Amino acid sequence: MVYAQWDLTNNTILIGPTKLPSGLNTMSEAELNAVNWYQCNITHTIEPYNNEFHDVTSIVPTLNGNKIDIMYNTAWKPVEELREYVNANVNAHRDEMTMAGFIFGGIKFDSDEAARNNITGSITTINSGLLVEAANPGLTVLPPSLDWTSFDNSTVTLTPMEMIDLGLRMSSWFSGVFSAARAHKDAILAIPTPQAIIEYDYKTTLWPANNIGGTIASLTPPA
Repeated sequence: MVYAQWDLTNNTILIGPTKLPSGLNTMSEAELNAVNWYQCNITHTIEPYNNEFHDVTSIVPTLNGNKIDIMYNTAWKPVEELREYVNANVNAHRDEMTMAGFIFGGIKFDSDEAARNNITGSITTINSGLLVEAANPGLTVLPPSLDWTSFDNSTVTLTPMEMIDLGLRMSSWFSGVFSAARAHKDAILAIPTPQAIIEYDYKTTLWPANNIGGTIASLTPPA
């Protein structure tokens, strides 16, 4: 419940709307009215009002018996600001997806920047080894398998080719997430009306699934 102090001479609000000052908390409504404090009934021309989406253009207070009716004349913020707000949410959703991990061969792997760098670094090393082996028939430099830590900190054994497959699929998925974000921003840019911008659904469409497929031989039961 909020109150305001009313200037009877000029028919305007002196203080408020606000919570009652501590020294007035024990006073009755009649006692408050006697010192020009009145309970406020607040409405907006746009309901529900949200500070992130709307601006107050003017305030019209009216003393109505023992209450003050306060009408906030409100308007949508400029569409450019609203687009920036929704685009920021798109970016946050994009980043959340890229940090939440992906599933390869039925196993979930980390996908944060450090994990992605580790994966691409390992693939670079594998490709270098493949080049050395191709240039030196009979020479083996690559191990038959390598151990990798999964999302839940368990160890998964991958062949070099599986590691390359994982990296390629991860890169495609990662690019797909950013492409989806870009498509959502393009769609938001094309929306002309404020409410439609705020109500735009950027969460449930376009984003690629984080299950990127692939197989891991070490996890496949023997026939």
